[in-house]
Amino acid sequence: MVDLGSERQTVQNPLIRYACEAGWTYLPPAEALRLRRGEESPVLHEVLVARLQTLNPGTVDHLAAEQVRIQAIVQNSPDGLVLVEPDGRIGVINPAALRVLGADPERSHPADLPPSALARLQECLHAATPSGDPATVEYREPQRCVLQLRKIELRSAAGRPLGQLLHMRDITRERQIDEMKNDFISLVSHELRTPLTSILGFSSYLLQGKLGSLQDSQRMALESVHRQARRLAAIISDFLDVSRIESGRIEMKKEPVAVATVAERVIEDLRPQANERAIRLELAVDTDHGPVVALGDEQRIAQVLTNLLGNSLKFTDKEGLVRVRLQRQGREILCQVIDTGCGIPADELPKVFDRFYQVEKVVIRKTGGTGLGLAIVKNIVEAHGGRIWIESEVGRGTQVSFTLPAAEEIPITASATRH
Repeated sequence: MVDLGSERQTVQNPLIRYACEAGWTYLPPAEALRLRRGEESPVLHEVLVARLQTLNPGTVDHLAAEQVRIQAIVQNSPDGLVLVEPDGRIGVINPAALRVLGADPERSHPADLPPSALARLQECLHAATPSGDPATVEYREPQRCVLQLRKIELRSAAGRPLGQLLHMRDITRERQIDEMKNDFISLVSHELRTPLTSILGFSSYLLQGKLGSLQDSQRMALESVHRQARRLAAIISDFLDVSRIESGRIEMKKEPVAVATVAERVIEDLRPQANERAIRLELAVDTDHGPVVALGDEQRIAQVLTNLLGNSLKFTDKEGLVRVRLQRQGREILCQVIDTGCGIPADELPKVFDRFYQVEKVVIRKTGGTGLGLAIVKNIVEAHGGRIWIESEVGRGTQVSFTLPAAEEIPITASATRH
């Protein structure tokens, strides 16, 4: 007779595995051989069912029904699911997982996957983070396949490792649609730029009186044309920025940037807009933990601060406050833009960084916008290797925080040379 406990690693049937773990029974050598081959043992199954029925017939029926239900869910899931045992063996793998790994679901067995499928599975396990946050891998051969991965470490109630569960979702079609949309936006934006440049140039030329004097009504009409053309130019610039950044066509510089100096410049640029509504603009720089110098692209950092401060000014009431706070935290520079504006509902916070998303529930919109500002900000921050998050409470205000990698070298700036 063969001790069934030594065979439990190869058994796929959950009911048999449960009995193996309990060490309930022994098998003849022939039946044990079936288990070693990865086959289930009808004899063992009947023995276990009979024994369980003597203990609690209702429990057996419940376990059998649960087994069938769980197997149906796993086998018919459109997403790939792989359970990897603590010793590295594949415990469960469904047909969807076999397909995205390049194996034939009709012919492949968990214990005998093709080397190419095993290599791809190993790569997916390494790419997925243990925290469960989504990761992405892309394959070009034999055909393009983009997978979104999530990995969860499984443990028993007592903390004993039970293996890893890998979830694989094929997002190839979504990625293709996203790329087509980016290409379309980029193409249309470039095509609009040429006539728009002419409109801006000639309207400016006319406003300067270079083609003769203008009546008041003519000047008002031309000023409106020029103002709306500049607004359209800003929208097109946003479209191009988000398209270029997401496609990786913009390379971020990596040089020391005095963030406080950049913030001062942005604040002064926006101060006239703040003064119109009596909003106070403040800058607080904490240098107790080291110089506030980031490693990045000065122009893009300025764009981030301009977008965030512009949003705060747009949604802050008269006589409100908008504050920029900067400090060093270890190997990062923490930047925060805090306002006393109307705030954002909690259910909308996860969506504020999505492209074209605009918070409609906060106020009746009186200002124009594309809904791309925060999406651009997020892309720029992440392209620098930083993080960005938002906290808000309706009626009390909003705080947007982001980090940038800190630089060790301190740049020499005009403000730093003053005495």
